[in-house]
Amino acid sequence: METRIVRQVKVYKLLLNDMTSAKIEYMDLAAFSDNKERLLNWYQQQFAPEPYNEEGVNGWIFQKTFKKGSLLEWFNPMNEIYKQCIHEEWVDRKIFKEIKHRHNFI
Repeated sequence: METRIVRQVKVYKLLLNDMTSAKIEYMDLAAFSDNKERLLNWYQQQFAPEPYNEEGVNGWIFQKTFKKGSLLEWFNPMNEIYKQCIHEEWVDRKIFKEIKHRHNFI
């Protein structure tokens, strides 16, 4: 029997829908963290004081809920129905070090 030790890190991925996408069921990795509470606190801080409308491509009007200029500006907020929420996953430590520098790590 062969065995091995695997070193992994538990990460929390904030998966949201890009409001410019025509497919609400598609989710993008908006941000991730190795600390769920820190990720949730950061998410809450991204909300604008109140929703606002903004014209986008082709004159379409988008109702935004996140602060202008924030990493989440063009995303819809979490929605459990469409599984847009925080997902947890174990990743190899080596991969974690690589993705930490390529994505929005909180």
